[in-house]
Formats: sequence, structure tokens, C-alpha cells
Amino acid sequence: MHHDLTLRGHIVTLEPLRPEHADDLCAAIAPDDDVFRWTNTSPRTQKEMLDWIEARSTDRPLGRAIAFAQRDVRTGRLMGSTSLFDWDEAARAAEIGHTWLAAPYRRSGANTEAKLMLLTHAFETMHLARVQIVTDLRNDRSSSAIARLGATREGVLRNHRLGFDRKLRDSVYYSFIDREWASAKPKLAALLR
Repeated sequence: MHHDLTLRGHIVTLEPLRPEHADDLCAAIAPDDDVFRWTNTSPRTQKEMLDWIEARSTDRPLGRAIAFAQRDVRTGRLMGSTSLFDWDEAARAAEIGHTWLAAPYRRSGANTEAKLMLLTHAFETMHLARVQIVTDLRNDRSSSAIARLGATREGVLRNHRLGFDRKLRDSVYYSFIDREWASAKPKLAALLR
């Protein structure tokens, strides 16, 4: 779904992901062989990135999708992407994912601030009851980052989907829910201080 929502922070701005971002996103990942290590896709060329952007910006079988490019507030450069997707209005639930940051921006606070903005929008504007984040069980860096945000680890789905190696992977599920958001938000914000 194409959208016009922009979320502005002190470190990162989340702006609608568009085809015109393809070249800059390719440039952001060019020196980084590890950025898509744990996913089953690895867009490197402009055509692959355009296809990747279109797939993220299109409504999915389980619900609507809102995809963002992540822009460095200080330099104006694109640093990655993230999405709120599989938005199910009836269940008031969605997933945050398709998130990646170029190597120089990891551990910069950009991921934490982006998640804070997305979760704030999800719970306080969209009035969702649940937001989940899913990763490959083998992806220790992602699991550590999600746990650090304060998400609750719910469990593992075995042989859940194809992994980066084209074999079935186990997926670990984390979530935030609406009744926990009032106490989770200040803890998440404190990570940025």
C-alpha cells in the first residue's frame, strides 16, 4: 500500500518507501555483504531493489503493509528500510519487519528510535492490540536487539519458513501488546538517552 506517512525522530526519519530510493539503498548496502545474511532475499542491483521495494509496498495476503525508507537525520543519507505489515484491522495486530540498516548505522540508536516511532504509531494512532517482531532463531544479533527493546519472547515456530540458506528455518516470535505499552514506552525511550 502506498502511503504518505512520515515519522521524524532525532536520529532517523521514516519516510514512505518509493522506487526512487532504489539507487541510494543499493549504495547504502554496497560495501556490506552481511546486511541480508538472515533473509531469503538479497537485492543488490537496481532491478532487484526495485522488485524488493515493490514487494514491501504491496498489501500482503494477511493484511496491509506500510513500508519505510530510513534516512539519517544528520547527513540526509538513506541507511536502510523497515515496515509495518500484515496489518489486520479486525484483530488489531501487525508485524514490524523487513528491517535492515547499513553497517555504519548499527548500534547508532537508529533501530531503537525507528522501533519507538513505529510502536508509538501502532499503539497510539492505529490503536493496535499487538505488534509482533519475528526473526530467524539463528540470528543472534537480531534476537539480542529485539530483546533489548523490551519485547516479550513468546516462542519458536519450528520449520516455519524458508531461511537465507533456502532451508526451512525456525522462527522466534516476540511481541508488544497494548496493555504493556504504557510501561514499555518509557523504557524504550530511555535506551536513546
